[in-house]
Amino acid sequence: MNTANTFLTLTSALLLCSAIAAPNPHPFHPEIIASIAEAEQVDHHHASFLFKREQYLSTKASLLSVRSNSTVDGGHWIDRRNGKLIVAIKSENRYRRDLTPDPDVEHRFVARSTSDLEDLKSQVDAASEKHKPTGVTWYVDVPANNIAVSVWDIKRNDTNINAFINEVSSLGPGINVFHGSPETQLGFGINNGQQIDSANSITCSIGWWVKDGSGADLLMSAGHCLKHGGHNWFRTGLLIGGNTKNNFGPMDWGIIHVDAIAAPRPTTRITLYDNDKFLKISGFGRAPIGATVCKSGSTTQVTCGPVKAYDATVNYPAESVQVKGMTIADVCNRPGDSGGPLYQVDPNRPDHAIAQGIVSGYLDDICLGGVYQPIDTALADSQTVLVTSMD
Repeated sequence: MNTANTFLTLTSALLLCSAIAAPNPHPFHPEIIASIAEAEQVDHHHASFLFKREQYLSTKASLLSVRSNSTVDGGHWIDRRNGKLIVAIKSENRYRRDLTPDPDVEHRFVARSTSDLEDLKSQVDAASEKHKPTGVTWYVDVPANNIAVSVWDIKRNDTNINAFINEVSSLGPGINVFHGSPETQLGFGINNGQQIDSANSITCSIGWWVKDGSGADLLMSAGHCLKHGGHNWFRTGLLIGGNTKNNFGPMDWGIIHVDAIAAPRPTTRITLYDNDKFLKISGFGRAPIGATVCKSGSTTQVTCGPVKAYDATVNYPAESVQVKGMTIADVCNRPGDSGGPLYQVDPNRPDHAIAQGIVSGYLDDICLGGVYQPIDTALADSQTVLVTSMD
């Protein structure tokens, strides 16, 4: 695994305040376990054990948000190697926290708080606005306690990139500039995750069924798909409807109005691409760093891996478009998967999923990571609501 895949991020850090009983064992969808086993290179039994442990720690991590203090805390994440919830605390503030022992929690003392890291990231943002580099991704890396700046070709003779690297490198030890993956790419490519096609032969995937204030049925996909695909969109040759609006830069979402009488109707089901198996939708949110999330898409179907970063900024070189506030996850996607749903299996309802986002692009050519538009900010920006399952 390359250097870029060791970086994780989270925008808040919190401490555990109460114990939780481990959940009762329950069956998981074999498609998801198989994807985890392949990604982790372990057998299915071990993959199932890892997944159950992560589900337990995800539930535990969800209780931490009520005690966030960005000037004291340094972030938290699930450590997939030792199976614990890691809580980082700025060293000088160690005596301001109750470090009650917990077998599931490990405390680590760090040099920078979440606020310190966000301040550093804002300086990198400013350097990007000044120099306009392309093929660059950066984000807060909580476990490393710094800002990860990935440049796809650090040796390229490009004045803008060189000036950007020089400026951010001068910001001090809180910046880590490294040679990242090959150039970040967009992923062009009815249940959520199934294929859709435009009239001009752009292929993408359906993300989520949403409604606007009038109650109209809409399908949310990637903004770059709708920008390039034109107005009319189809599913298996049947007209779904028209491109209503899209946002590609600084976000990546778009919505299709389901307006054809004979159009395939939207559902609250995420396809798992195995004999019509699916997950229902219980709501939306953000999984803890290190927790397993999955995506469904028309090209690579179901793939899973850990959340690596939130609030990432990506400069797509081919489009000269910058997207902000993105999720980075170690989940494979390819052209045609764009617009598909990113989700976490609900720790409390294993036949349901918690919506996380929409496939935007991918970071490399060997399926090690992807870029995703978070669903919460897409819903807020589009002024829509996610339709969830009734049961």
